[in-house]
Amino acid sequence: QGRVPAMGRTIRKPKTPDDHAGVSSPTPWPIPKEMRRAPSTHPASPQESPVKPRLPRRSGRNRAGSKQKQLLGDGEDDDDAEAAVVGADEALSPLSPVTKPSGVGFGAAGRDNAARGDADRNNTPRTGPRIDGQLKSTPPKPKNTTTETNRHEEIGGRVRSRSDGAWIAWSLLRPIQANIQTTGKAPVTVLCNGLSNDQFQWDGLLFGTERDARCLVRDNRALLRWDLLGHGNSGDPHDFRAVSIQSLADDLETVLLDVHRRGLADTTKITLVAYSLGCQVALEWCRTHAQYVKGAALVLGTVRHCMSSVFCGFNVFANVAARAMDAFPTVFAVAWRLLFTLTYWFSWYAHTLARVLGVLRVSYPEFKPFYAHLTRVHPGAYLKMLTSGQKHSALDVLALLDRREIPLLLVTGGKDVTARKYAMEEMRRAAPRAQYVHVPNACHAGMVGERFLISQALEDFFRAEEETTSFNAKRLSLGLSPPRERYW
Repeated sequence: QGRVPAMGRTIRKPKTPDDHAGVSSPTPWPIPKEMRRAPSTHPASPQESPVKPRLPRRSGRNRAGSKQKQLLGDGEDDDDAEAAVVGADEALSPLSPVTKPSGVGFGAAGRDNAARGDADRNNTPRTGPRIDGQLKSTPPKPKNTTTETNRHEEIGGRVRSRSDGAWIAWSLLRPIQANIQTTGKAPVTVLCNGLSNDQFQWDGLLFGTERDARCLVRDNRALLRWDLLGHGNSGDPHDFRAVSIQSLADDLETVLLDVHRRGLADTTKITLVAYSLGCQVALEWCRTHAQYVKGAALVLGTVRHCMSSVFCGFNVFANVAARAMDAFPTVFAVAWRLLFTLTYWFSWYAHTLARVLGVLRVSYPEFKPFYAHLTRVHPGAYLKMLTSGQKHSALDVLALLDRREIPLLLVTGGKDVTARKYAMEEMRRAAPRAQYVHVPNACHAGMVGERFLISQALEDFFRAEEETTSFNAKRLSLGLSPPRERYW
């Protein structure tokens, strides 16, 4: 049995004289003449100039390191160079506005170089980069100066509900540099969501609109947002039958105590901004914590009998519907789940029908996050919040806040089917000192469709609140409000 020889020349390990003495190693095949390398005639070639050896090539790492060393040079050299540039700018005579020559970019440096190269340095004024179609002078910035900017940071957290034990999610947007005179912590503005809503309806009001730069996010306030049980990022209730307006108010106090324990903001001066069913939750919290309230803004919501407006003001029919839901909670919870699912899958048709009936006056892309959140809403929690809102009334709390001269804002919509005109008249009679704003074309989703008018109303409310706080401090001759202790 012979082995098949390997194809080609075999590469063997070189043998030493000790191994197989007397056996010579195989000679390599000669290289063909046409494959031999011709000697180079370049002056730097070793074959041409053997006196000058070839230097090793520098790697990219060495080149990058050398550049980094150059960039990280001595600080004194940078200061001298910057001082020289500033001195040269001051020595230059004024220049005139010129057009962009060919080959020059539209950056600030390109326009400045074009002005220096083409303008008359002796007879025309010097100008800087263009801003909004006009030329605006930009003097050099002084050295070693820091500009204080009011930036914000967002901090998230969660806490257990007292009544149910489920998780409640919250987020705090607070200024990093706030001009607070006492404790160094910014007062809190609390946002209370409505039923079947997460935080998307506040997005258009956080930083205002193009015409109104400031709204909910302010330089001297911390903004606290939290989700109801069974909504948004909060957990589902373990027993949805225990959910009520009172339990939601307790959840709000639990969130505030969690922020207070962490020392993130001043929870003794609280401004409430509530929407829809959140108005009843906010006023219920004020019932037992009115000493911490700095102001309250109620936007497109009622203070009692939340289902009566849907039944065109017939409170008897609303009470019958609420009792039927309480009698058969599981059946109605399944029905709500089915309705939410169908509304999500056929959201465009549902939105079109709502617009035809006049319930909604916003576009579908603007309201699409609401339909996406419907699949997240817990039907049992939704059911109990709805029936509890029908039984609940906080009209007396609204009157109490008005008697204490706490700044109040009431925003109503002319096309809002969930807060009828009669409900708004009740609120105005209970709080005659409150600031009243009526938006004729606003539906219940007015914070999305009429965000500019509502943001303008909130801006006026915040301004009036600051003026009232300053006036009360001077009138009572206390300087600032005395610190209040929180107990839990």
